[in-house]
Amino acid sequence: MRSVLGALFLTLGVLPAISLGSVGDSNPKIPFYGYGAIVANPSSPIAGQATTVTVTVQNDGTSKALDVAVTLSFNDWGASFFGWQEIGTQVVDVEGGGEVTLSFTHVFLNRAHTCLEAKITDWNAAAGNTATNDDRGQINLEVLQCDGDCGFSVPIMNGGEKEIVVDNLQILCRRERKEGDPVVCNGLDDDCDGICDGLDNDCDGIADLEECPKELQAAVVIPGRDKPVDKEFPLVINGSTEVVAEMVMAGVEKPMDVVVQASSNGEVNHVVVQVIPTSINTLLNGPMFCCIKDIRTRVALEGLLASALEAYEEGQADAANEDLSLVVEILRLFVQEADALACESSETELSCIEKAILKVVDAIRIIARKNVLQGKESKIATGDQFRRAGEYGAACTSYAQGFDQQRISHNHGSAKKRIRQNAVAACGLGTEHLQAEYRL
Repeated sequence: MRSVLGALFLTLGVLPAISLGSVGDSNPKIPFYGYGAIVANPSSPIAGQATTVTVTVQNDGTSKALDVAVTLSFNDWGASFFGWQEIGTQVVDVEGGGEVTLSFTHVFLNRAHTCLEAKITDWNAAAGNTATNDDRGQINLEVLQCDGDCGFSVPIMNGGEKEIVVDNLQILCRRERKEGDPVVCNGLDDDCDGICDGLDNDCDGIADLEECPKELQAAVVIPGRDKPVDKEFPLVINGSTEVVAEMVMAGVEKPMDVVVQASSNGEVNHVVVQVIPTSINTLLNGPMFCCIKDIRTRVALEGLLASALEAYEEGQADAANEDLSLVVEILRLFVQEADALACESSETELSCIEKAILKVVDAIRIIARKNVLQGKESKIATGDQFRRAGEYGAACTSYAQGFDQQRISHNHGSAKKRIRQNAVAACGLGTEHLQAEYRL
């Protein structure tokens, strides 16, 4: 599941204990890294439209698991702070060595990154549940486009009233498939290549993770602390508060999955960050608008990106002019105009536009992070929160506030003129409106 980052730590209920009278050897389970076992369709739920979520419950035991209650919940962190909200519960029997897939339907109300959790909450005591530590699965995925050295704010959230105590935190990387790894074909590996969805190379339901390469230099730090957070335990977070940590990465040269995993109050939570190396030029050259039927709209949006790319390249070529504020203003204009078009777009066009917006937001983020002013680092973290919530215009504003926006070079007069012309063509806006609204 993509974009955008769920609350990492939540106050969760305790799983029921095994009855002392249990005699069966059934073991109903849901893999903790639930990719493949928990599947949302569409993979990124659209606010106001029905989403189907399937949950596959396996039974590793030999006897039949009876009356297995499976509860599906969600947390749309970034739009609300209600913690896990229940979608529904279904009860099912699972044959020994078999699996059963359940289907849930839900209409999400907020446009936000959504974490989905499936948990076995009850079962027939006589049939047994031999291992309760594999009764909960969670999916969430944040895609981070990075130009080699980058960082991302990680929310450590306590949505309850009581304090939580974080006693362990790790940054792990997905282990690459190695020669000799078994090829296992099951419901999680449809193409029989031995690689399941998510983080499980050998499809055994256990994430294949290892310490990140030393050259990656991955760490999580909290502003104001001298050491990385994984060196300071316990970390106590009071009720209804959060700590925004920074995941810092350097030396990213190829796509990789990075997992921030923590245990708190007896439960484990995680967030997966899919890091994709890129550059400003790649991001601005990447969006394609062939899916947009109206040619004037398509040309206008592409014209804005062309203006931004030209301004960026001019700034890069001229060592005396390192001011990138004009580039950011052009890109902010693109996000605002593209977002405004969404209400009149088809579902296919909407998906195309949103992908383009996210590329542009990430381009602004890279520029802002590399040119952040001292004391303005919190603006980047705030922008990340808006980005997770799908509030892309607010994210751009926050990123822009992280570095000097007062100096706009006079060397880009022709670019400014094209911006106004392109915006007029796209939205019918007058020059006076553009000057007032976008300060160009």
